[in-house]
Amino acid sequence: MYCVSGVQRCVGKAGIGGVLRDYSSKTLMYFPKSAGVVDVLSAEILALVEAMKLFGESKWVDKFKVVFECDSKLIIDWILRPHIAPVKFKRTISSFFSISNGVEWSLQFAPRECNTMADILAKKGIDRASDLTIFDPP
Repeated sequence: MYCVSGVQRCVGKAGIGGVLRDYSSKTLMYFPKSAGVVDVLSAEILALVEAMKLFGESKWVDKFKVVFECDSKLIIDWILRPHIAPVKFKRTISSFFSISNGVEWSLQFAPRECNTMADILAKKGIDRASDLTIFDPP
């Protein structure tokens, strides 16, 4: 399961974060990352894109189906039905599908309260100067 989140400060800077866990809830990988100056909806989509990219490059991609959890029902609708997404977001959503080629995945809603680690990581990513991805944390 891959929980993702995107957050934005009122001045426009945004961060994204995600945490990949196995079936027993053991953390396998996580990331905080700056998303630059984007709105919160763009940050949520960028979090999904980054999570898909990292999972697609991981040792788990050929072994498991990944379930993405997102706390935005609107973003879930746009990913599952890209034709209804506003034009502004179509390019980023298209990149999600481009990098998901060959990856078995699904997407489901998770309330923000169930997604706290991803939210914390996204907040930590706001001011990050460089990317950080942790694989197989202790």
